[in-house]
Amino acid sequence: MLNSAIILLWFRDAYLRRELAFLGSKQIRTPLSVDSPIQWIAQSRNITLLIHIFTLAKHTLKPKQ
Repeated sequence: MLNSAIILLWFRDAYLRRELAFLGSKQIRTPLSVDSPIQWIAQSRNITLLIHIFTLAKHTLKPKQ
């Protein structure tokens, strides 16, 4: 779902920045910069994937009793 949001919003970066201007992001169109809402979504996806991987590894590698 987050991948879809990244793809769909990639070309709407300037619009998102205008809407989220109260957060202090610059009003430029560059979806590759760290302060871009697109990158916020990408980092949220990465964190979600890490949590999922660690949870899965924890349950998979649990010693049998």
